[in-house]
Formats: sequence, C-alpha cells, structure tokens
Amino acid sequence: MIHRTFLRTLALAAAASLAAAGPALAHPGHLPADVTGNGLVAGFLHPFTGLGHLLTMLAVGAWAWRLGRDGNAERGSSWLVMAAFPAAMLLGAALWTGGIALPALSSILALSVIALGVVLATGLRVPAVAAAALVGLFAVFHGYAHATAIPAAANPATFALGFVAATALLQVAGFAAASLLGRGSVAPVRYAGTAVAACGALLMAAA
Repeated sequence: MIHRTFLRTLALAAAASLAAAGPALAHPGHLPADVTGNGLVAGFLHPFTGLGHLLTMLAVGAWAWRLGRDGNAERGSSWLVMAAFPAAMLLGAALWTGGIALPALSSILALSVIALGVVLATGLRVPAVAAAALVGLFAVFHGYAHATAIPAAANPATFALGFVAATALLQVAGFAAASLLGRGSVAPVRYAGTAVAACGALLMAAA
C-alpha cells in the first residue's frame, strides 16, 4: 500500500541521513562556498543535509495541508503557516549574524521534529494564527542553525536566499505528499506523523 511504501522510504532516508550527518543537527561550517562564489547553492543544499531540518520542513507542509483540508479553519490558513516558517527563519539567521546566542539549539531542533510529528499523528487542530506562531518559533531556531553553517567565503544574504528557497520547496513537497496520502483517509498522514515523531525522539537522544 502507498502509505507503507512511504514509511519505508522515510525510514531509509532517516537512516541514511543519520549515518551521513551524525548526531549533530546544526552542522556548522561543513558546507563549502559553491562555484558561484556567493553561497547560494550551499544555502540551498543545507536543509537537505540534516534530518532535523528535512523532516521539520516536510512536516510543516503536511500540517498546512491538514489545516486547510475540507474547508477547516479560515481560508488561507495553509499559506499563512507555510509563509511563517521561512520568514521566521530569516529572523533566526539575523540573530546569529547579530551575535545573539540561542540556548539549547540542538534540543529545540529535535523538539520541533517531535512536536510536528505529534501534531500530524494526533490530527490536532488549532487556529491558523496559533499554528503559524508555533512553526515560527521553531523556525527561528532552524534559521539560526542554518546561519551557523554559512561558509566563510559566502555572502550571508545569498546563502539565506538559498536555504529559504529550499525550505519553500520542502514545504510544498510535504503539502503535496500529505494531499496524496490523505486523499481517501487521513490515516496514512497520521502514520507518517508517528514516524516523524519517532525520528525526532532519536534526534533528541543524540542531541
């Protein structure tokens, strides 16, 4: 069945990402400046190099789909949530460039994966503004983590443009995957949420 195939793929991706990236969620400085010399490609690739980033962005897209499903909540709620995440990421990146430290970075990143997985698994419904505020809070930490990986030779602004573009792409992918999996029933989306939360728990243990 489609949801079983999806979960197998998710598990394989999780294992591969953990093996490649190790326990760190905020892998500072490991990406070189790209051939453009300004960091755009490095910024775009960065969200794909950490399991915590990858799962969070996919889960935000899936939750946005749930919020807008069947006319639930006000119109535009899906896009409000999906816009809040990259916008707040830029705030987090600005905090890092401004020399402001955020506490418990790795733990908060892992917590974001757990929380969004639980939301998907339980089908929790909240007002769009509250959902946007929650994902925005987590996004500040994700944006901060991305900023710590800006290569020395890269332009911070173009690096940020790259990771924002990748974030938008991953959110749309999560939205599309949820809409396909949940076409007949939301159960497959809930199963996927359970798998996401489990991955988050592993990341928390490694943080």
